[in-house]
Amino acid sequence: MLLLDFVHPKLILQKLVEHLLKRIEANLRRELYYWHAYYDRRLPPGITALLKLEEFVAKFMSMCRKNSGSRKYV
Repeated sequence: MLLLDFVHPKLILQKLVEHLLKRIEANLRRELYYWHAYYDRRLPPGITALLKLEEFVAKFMSMCRKNSGSRKYV
């Protein structure tokens, strides 16, 4: 919906990262900064950016799962 209202994809990514940084453990922040820079450079203009944003979220979820190790989510 944000992309349809002409909110720039880079702004969406930036705000998402700011929100995630407040809620993750310190040991994940460096990796999150890395992936933010990676996707920020490769973010296409327009509606196709939705796929890259989705890819970024999937990458973040993978990072969290790897970091959790044997911990179970409730």
